[in-house]
Amino acid sequence: MSFKETIGKIDDLRRELLRDLLSLTLVPGWQTTLYQACEGNIKAKRYGDKYRPMFERMRDYGITVYSPRDMDVSAIVTVICYVNNTVSLTTDTKRIIRGIREDRNASTPHLTGSEYDEELFARGLLALIKLKELVRQVDEFEVSIDEVKRLDFRQKYIKQVDDIKAELCGEYMELLVVIRDVDRDIERILNEPDDEKRQKLYYFIQTSYMEHYRVSRTDPLTEKRYYTFLKRASDKGIVRARKDVLLIASCYGDSEELEKQLGFLLDETGEDESRYCIEQINCYHLMASEKRTVTPGLEKIVQRIIERGHRVTKDNDGCYVYEE
Repeated sequence: MSFKETIGKIDDLRRELLRDLLSLTLVPGWQTTLYQACEGNIKAKRYGDKYRPMFERMRDYGITVYSPRDMDVSAIVTVICYVNNTVSLTTDTKRIIRGIREDRNASTPHLTGSEYDEELFARGLLALIKLKELVRQVDEFEVSIDEVKRLDFRQKYIKQVDDIKAELCGEYMELLVVIRDVDRDIERILNEPDDEKRQKLYYFIQTSYMEHYRVSRTDPLTEKRYYTFLKRASDKGIVRARKDVLLIASCYGDSEELEKQLGFLLDETGEDESRYCIEQINCYHLMASEKRTVTPGLEKIVQRIIERGHRVTKDNDGCYVYEE
């Protein structure tokens, strides 16, 4: 399993945990109170983006039908922390829940698709620590909840947090091995004093990674080794790795890596790589089951190319057309 998949499991766990906690702490009449709070905030034009989805859903299906199962994390945190007289929770528990909301950069919808695995590991571990803190806080201090239900809540979610943490740490140990092996190969290339031999050594090692990936395409660790080698080789100044990592980044939809490597090409190479950069942006746009939206960062790359005196237009498919 990849880090991104594990982050997705953490996101699911966070949502289910908060739904269960909300269900345990709602007070009688909470739906009417919430409806009135939504209506009032929308009319006063305060935080309408938070309240309108709940308001619309209650009007669509009925106030008394609305339940925690209809809420995402943002809605649950809004109800718990910002709508009075809906739940019975202590101030300290609400503070922890607000922190969990602020930490939602760890959740899948907020990932750019281009984070390094080390960053994903750190985000995931921090999110799990905060979830465990919340579970223990509820068990110890939310005494308005029946003791048996508190214990069931604790045992259910402590186990799930620990299980995902074990997966995450296992993946990180695999990553450390990959980085160690990749950096060893990159150092071999960088330590070769002769330019021609260094170029040949890079091709030999890069081809070796690529062949292992081609033969073992279903093995995610082999794929990770290849892409990690290309990214770290480029980051450490091996210019030829720039274009190799660009090809993979375009296929993967790794927009941030694409932006970085295209910037390197425009800044560091002696040749004018403007046409090639436009081709890679078009590949990113087209190489998916649904066309990807060109990011603001990629649009800035196009603007830099135009500022160099090149004419770039767009066709009906949203692709850039490079003209001399």
